[in-house]
Amino acid sequence: MKIAFFTDTYDPQVNGVVTSIKIFRKELEKLGHKVYIICPDGRGKKEKNVIRLPSFKFKPYPEYRGGVPVPGLLAKIKKINPDVIHVQSPASIGFTGMLIAKSLGIPLVMTYHTLLEEYFKYFLLSLRGKKKIEKFSEKLMKKYTGFFYNRANVVIAPSTEVETLLRSCGVTSRIEVIPTGIDFSPKKLKRKPLVVYAGRLGKEKNVDLILKAFSIVERETQAELMVIGEGPERKNLENLAESLGLKNVTFTGYLERNALREIFSAASVFVCASTTETQGLSVLEALSCGCPVVVPGALGLKDFVTHGTNGLFFKPGSRTDLARKIISLLTDSALRRKLSKGAAQTGKSFRASKCAKRLEAVYLSLVEPLVSVVIPAFNEEKYIEKTLRSVVGQNYTRTEIIVVDNGSTDRTSEIAKKYARVVRERKRGISIARNTGFRHSRGDIVLFLDADTRLERNFISSVVERFKNKDVIGVCGYIETTGKRTNRILYLLCSELAWISSKLGFPLFYGMCMAWRREVFSELGGFDESLKTAEDIDLTMKARKLGKCVLAREAKALTSPRRVEGMGFYPAVKFHIKNFFKHLIYKKPERFYEVIR
Repeated sequence: MKIAFFTDTYDPQVNGVVTSIKIFRKELEKLGHKVYIICPDGRGKKEKNVIRLPSFKFKPYPEYRGGVPVPGLLAKIKKINPDVIHVQSPASIGFTGMLIAKSLGIPLVMTYHTLLEEYFKYFLLSLRGKKKIEKFSEKLMKKYTGFFYNRANVVIAPSTEVETLLRSCGVTSRIEVIPTGIDFSPKKLKRKPLVVYAGRLGKEKNVDLILKAFSIVERETQAELMVIGEGPERKNLENLAESLGLKNVTFTGYLERNALREIFSAASVFVCASTTETQGLSVLEALSCGCPVVVPGALGLKDFVTHGTNGLFFKPGSRTDLARKIISLLTDSALRRKLSKGAAQTGKSFRASKCAKRLEAVYLSLVEPLVSVVIPAFNEEKYIEKTLRSVVGQNYTRTEIIVVDNGSTDRTSEIAKKYARVVRERKRGISIARNTGFRHSRGDIVLFLDADTRLERNFISSVVERFKNKDVIGVCGYIETTGKRTNRILYLLCSELAWISSKLGFPLFYGMCMAWRREVFSELGGFDESLKTAEDIDLTMKARKLGKCVLAREAKALTSPRRVEGMGFYPAVKFHIKNFFKHLIYKKPERFYEVIR
């Protein structure tokens, strides 16, 4: 799959959004996908599959650059032909990505990384310097959030709190909560009395509160404070530290990720005072290195920080409470060890590879149809587990499995529950059971499968590939069997007959493994429940008037020979021929097929 990330921030900028993009790109490429990045130009190194657009300096945030979409970008995206466009920011480049996705009809995913209201407020105050603008900016940004993110097929929220915030802004699009995940692992280093902040040095991060709190901490402990990061507030913060008379504070600027890992593994406390974090990636990275955290119980941080388990919450805005929480961790070794253990455990739950697979599933839900596999079953304990395993083991994973227990008295349901959703239908009949399964299904494609029919690993992907032709409304698999040579020849002839009949426009499909477009099956009214046999032929003969019905020779399935063995070879042949013509001419097919029904 090809994915195009549109972002207004990327290398050489260093922030949570850039880190998120890099981590997801790395993990998605490990999964075999190709990721393209469309971003502002800058002094970043040249990278394959990164398209840089002209940009200008953005005064309120000097490290950011405003991207300028250029003629020819649409043509480049057409040439790439991405399966999904993923917008990572709501500014000029992100907005352009949204427009391109809409114009080309490409599925659109958006991630809400940044609390827009807060950042826009600081931007306006930097221009006008009047706090009465705050209410205006909040109202404006809520409206823009609703407008922009409602353009997406799916919105990714990094935390449940952000999902709630988006809903309060009027976002009605599908929202999936997927954190970025981390690729940090701790180093075994001795903890020292070190307090760390790592992140952007901007007003919205409240780093000044950390410095004021540390003036209390410094009086009561021998701890050091390390402030890691860059931003427009660095000079002001250095001046504040000097005016507070702080002696044990170091401003490091940006550090490489390996250096961060060492510092987080050696620190006793990681502190964050921001109430605008949609996730707080640096907080999560510190936790993954076993470093307890002190944070405000606000927004995205509450999704993975638990007070007393892996960190401590302080009262937002209170330097005294913040200082007391830091001091308690520095001086209480038992508490620190307990929270350190909890922190490391939390980090394991947010591995980047796991989060990337969840994001991949979102992409697949937009580009690949859901296939519902409906299996009617009556006393099938001997066969059904192998059949279900063959479905679960498919190389096509967007499936749901529904087993319709048609009154079994053996272990059929018990076995099926390990692999599928089980629906009970007490009224006997193969057509009744199949139609019941359809009503409980959600798939765009519905595959009807007999309980003793095992699929080769590429069966469903081959069927889905055939449905990419919009004229195709039904697909049948190629059936083989085991056992005696005569049995194998009979099933071979049945499959070849089904293939030839489909080529002639007169499809004669069998119900052991046939798939239909949902809307077509619904329009046909499902299987005729008055028929005990030939319900599959009846359906395909009706369906041929609505579109193409094809047999996919590459979609192979192996079914049990019991249909033939239960009747004997020649009686079985005679039965099927007689049954077909009776249905075709008189609409009254042969007697009930007792062997498997």
